[in-house]
Order: sequence, then structure tokens, then C-alpha cells
Amino acid sequence: MGKYDEIVEESVESQQPMSILSAPGEPNEAAVSQSLITILVKVSDTDTRSILVDPAAEIVGNLKIKLFPKEMQENKYVRLIFGGRVLVDSHLISLYKLSDKCVIHGFVTDVVDEQPGSSRTMLRRQQARGLDKLEESGFTVDDIHGMKFHFHAMCVYSGINKDTEEEKVALEEKWLEGKLPIINASPDERTRIQLNSLHERGDGLNFILGFLIGVLLSFLSLFVLKYFKLNEFQKFGTQVGLVLSLPIFILTLVIIFTGEF
Repeated sequence: MGKYDEIVEESVESQQPMSILSAPGEPNEAAVSQSLITILVKVSDTDTRSILVDPAAEIVGNLKIKLFPKEMQENKYVRLIFGGRVLVDSHLISLYKLSDKCVIHGFVTDVVDEQPGSSRTMLRRQQARGLDKLEESGFTVDDIHGMKFHFHAMCVYSGINKDTEEEKVALEEKWLEGKLPIINASPDERTRIQLNSLHERGDGLNFILGFLIGVLLSFLSLFVLKYFKLNEFQKFGTQVGLVLSLPIFILTLVIIFTGEF
């Protein structure tokens, strides 16, 4: 027994008090604060809601409950969309790789009882393009019309304006595929993208500069023909070159004003 008592006493003395910072189950406050992000949910042009969450510990369903308490109590149908994807209630927010102060879109509608679709409805869904594809995710036709209105209004606000229906559908396809980052960007990031776009397109001063360059080149050609001593074949070759350069000049104007080649 004496040897057993010595072993027990030595074991007790070797135990050290556990530090509060290393206590299991207690999160480190600094680490938690670094993992929190702010999410902006845009419901309409005048209704943008924000919330501070830990994406690794919060699911989409809880996000809806916190941001739409009144709508959830009224049994409204709340859906969140980011990059053309509908966020699933049971998924962790971290699954969608949301950045700090990113903007996602929220849509609140009345609950519609699902009914078996007709063959015509199934065919329409199979041939759907753009935002019409969201009908497969449970959105009604009215929901999609509202989303189109909101989406294209945001495109115009962001400096992306398309006239034809085909161009608008192509924009919707890009957004659904996540290839239209300006719509999903935070307000600060959207402003930066708009400024870069304006810098690339130029302004009236750039147009005047280009116009003057074109005029000077034309006068230079006339100056060469009039004042330089050219023989008959040189003059003829210069004239032919000027005539052939006319289609190139027209093509250059088309590229400048349309941006297409």
C-alpha cells in the first residue's frame, strides 16, 4: 500500500491547473470575430437588410428567420438567391462562399400549392432560357416576372443596358452562371467596377482627341500628295492606297462605336 500511495501522490502533484483560454468548448473571441461577416439582403430598391453571421455555424434557414421574422410568421415564401443559385435552407452559409458585405437578393411571395404540371408546362420548362429556368426551382411565373424586372433594373443602374430580348436573355444566362459579378458585388465594389468601365470606354474628350487624330492623318495624306515630289506611278499608288483604306476606315468606325469585330 505504501508504494501505491506514492504513485497516487505523484500523479496528483503532476497535474497542473488548466488555463481558461485553453478550456475545451470555449471559443476564442478573436477567432470568432474574424470569422463573422456582414450579409446584405436586397429585397427591393428601398429595402436592404443586413445581418452579422458566422457562415461556418449558421444555416440558410436561420438566416431567413432572423431577417424575415414578420414574413415567416405570415407563412410567406422567402427565397434567397446569390449568383443565380437558390440558397437551400438546410445548407451552411459557408457552402456558398459569401464574402463580407456581399449582396444577395431576397424574394417574398405567397405560398402557392404545387399542382402536377401539364405536358405543355413541362415542355415550356425544358425550353426555358435565362431566369425562366428558375421555374424548375419552384418559382411561379409571376415571381419570375418580378425578378426579371428587378434584375434588368439593376443592370441599367450598373451601366449594363441591352435593348433586344435576345441580349437580355444572354445577360440572365450570364448571371445564372455567375459570370456577371457586378450585379452580385457590394455597393463599394460595384462603384469601383463602374469607374473602371467608364475609364475603359472613355468620354467626350477622348472622342474629340480621336477625331483630331483622324483629321490630321487625312491632311497629312493630302500634304504628301501636293508638296512631295512624286512621280506619276507614286502618285497613282498613293491614290489607290487612299481609296482602299476607305473600307478600313469605315470598319474602324464600326469597331469604335459598336465594340464588335
